[in-house]
Amino acid sequence: MTNRHIIHKLAQLGDRLDKPRDVHHWLYFHSAASRNQFKARVQQDGFQIVDQADQENKYRLRIARAETVELLAISDVTDFLVRTAEQHDGEYDGWETMVVKPGRFLSGLKRMLGRA
Repeated sequence: MTNRHIIHKLAQLGDRLDKPRDVHHWLYFHSAASRNQFKARVQQDGFQIVDQADQENKYRLRIARAETVELLAISDVTDFLVRTAEQHDGEYDGWETMVVKPGRFLSGLKRMLGRA
C-alpha cells in the first residue's frame, strides 16, 4: 500500500496527520551483517530498534521514530529508508501507525486529573 493510500485511510478515520506519533517501519535484509549496518546508519537519524527476527535467509527489522504522517513528510522518510535499505542489500516493506484524533490527548489529560 502506498503512502497516499495509508494517509487517505487515516484521514477517513479522522486522524490529525500533522500530529507526531510513533511510526513503525518494516524492512527485510539478506544477511544479519547487512541488517546490522543498516541499523547503525538509521540510529544516527533517531530511529529506534523495535524488534528483529531471522527467518529462513530473511532478516526482518522493525524500527520506529516519532513522525507526522502528512504526505510530504512521510514520503521523505520512506524515500530515505528505501534508499538506505537498498544500499545495505535490503528491502523496505512499509509502515504503520496509530490513529491520532483531535482532542484525544486533552480528554485523556482531563480524565487523569479527575476533570472529565
